[in-house]
Amino acid sequence: MITGAAVPSRTARKILSLEGLSALRAEHPGQRIVLCHGAFDLVHIGHLIHFEEAKALGDILVVTITADKHITKKRSV
Repeated sequence: MITGAAVPSRTARKILSLEGLSALRAEHPGQRIVLCHGAFDLVHIGHLIHFEEAKALGDILVVTITADKHITKKRSV
């Protein structure tokens, strides 16, 4: 991993707060922002295809994740 003040973190501008979404819109006027939402706890090829197809519909892809406490689907262990 590359470290140092001259090299920003790869995720520094990728993980946003709720307030950060408003700023994202303001920073990119006229661009289409597309949203994917779900429980991506175990990312698989189906998720990746979903992300790619959603990204093709706009200029910027925003992915939001459902918190574990809100997931009611039973998962097998």
